[in-house]
Amino acid sequence: MLLADVTVPPARLIKSVADPEISRVVEDSRQVRPGDLFVARHGTRHRGENFIQDG
Repeated sequence: MLLADVTVPPARLIKSVADPEISRVVEDSRQVRPGDLFVARHGTRHRGENFIQDG
């Protein structure tokens, strides 16, 4: 899938940004590999946004 395939209005891609191929969606920053889309969300013990730089 492409990044544009997972955006929902009102989200939109910036025209200067490429539309990369996404191989999988992950929510654990320790499991991120090239081509992954990291989704930061609130968990029961941690807040995903605290790990964005790691992802």
